[in-house]
Amino acid sequence: MSPGLSSAERRAEREVVAMLRGETVEPVDAMLFARTAITHRVAALVLRSTAAGRLPADASVALFNSAREQAALTVVRERELRRVVDALASEGVDALLMKGAHLAYAMYPDPVLRPRDDTDLLVRPGQRDTVTRVFQSLGYSPSPAISGAAVHGQTIFDRADIPAGDFDVHWRFAGPPLAADLFDFDALWSRSREVPALSPFARGPGRADAITIAAVHLVAHHRHDQRLLWLYDVYLLVGGLNEDECAAFARHVRDTRMSAICADVIRSVEARFPTERGARLLSGWRDAGDEPSAALLTPRGPLQQVRLDVRATRGWRARGVLLAAHLFPPADYMRTSYAPRSVAPLAWLYARRIISGAVKWFGLFLRR
Repeated sequence: MSPGLSSAERRAEREVVAMLRGETVEPVDAMLFARTAITHRVAALVLRSTAAGRLPADASVALFNSAREQAALTVVRERELRRVVDALASEGVDALLMKGAHLAYAMYPDPVLRPRDDTDLLVRPGQRDTVTRVFQSLGYSPSPAISGAAVHGQTIFDRADIPAGDFDVHWRFAGPPLAADLFDFDALWSRSREVPALSPFARGPGRADAITIAAVHLVAHHRHDQRLLWLYDVYLLVGGLNEDECAAFARHVRDTRMSAICADVIRSVEARFPTERGARLLSGWRDAGDEPSAALLTPRGPLQQVRLDVRATRGWRARGVLLAAHLFPPADYMRTSYAPRSVAPLAWLYARRIISGAVKWFGLFLRR
């Protein structure tokens, strides 16, 4: 259950979950129910439920309008995604679809049922320049970032003429180095599968990898903001495992030392969308002992996150680069974020950032 909700909001969330499970539901507050489904990005899934016909007209209209907007965006994004995937393949770039972009075409019966804010791709770090050239040839521009690969390990490419059509291209899996180090591109690629519903050149992670990617994404970036859509993703992935895949997945998470993370997320999913496979996985789960990745499950603020990132980064030189990237982001980012219409010297902007950050972090330290 999402934290910080009123009793009415918690009830509406339970009602949405029940309808997604196929149960007959008559919401106490139909409009709050609809707003909850829209917030959790499951409006289209709710409308697909056989129980949706019992909703009042105003709630149905709100859900329909949200689903229709996502369907329109899906049409635009799908055309661009095919164009990008094919262009990258023609240049010899191995691009792995991740998260929503992968699941929409690999796990859902219709991609409109799986909305997303952007398209995530994972590529080899050595192909960064080629990827940038391909995107620029297609009319995309890289967005200013706090420090590019040094902190986030990714670049966002967008086009002003395409609504919500950003491509989030990762050179490493996730921002936190501890999370990024859990995945190796070559290993993911060797286990990847075709996504024929999208393109002959599209590939996504195997099912076991897709579960671990979804789990790490949730605990690394959305530990206390778990939308029902993300939990529903894991529900589909786990529920689709066959007997052999179940055993292989259990071995995989032990070998990659992600047992604690995956168990935590699967428990959250099972609390809402119970499956035979999920229950069997949890019943046979074994304590893998001390796993470095389990630190991602611990609540942490900005100061603790930077400390965790530095500890997870190998080598003092790499740690220095990471800290410098936090303190001195690229000039285009500084201009865009701190003084978009100013000609203030960069040195002043950097000093302002460091001082304001120090004050904020010192306050966090005093409150500990």
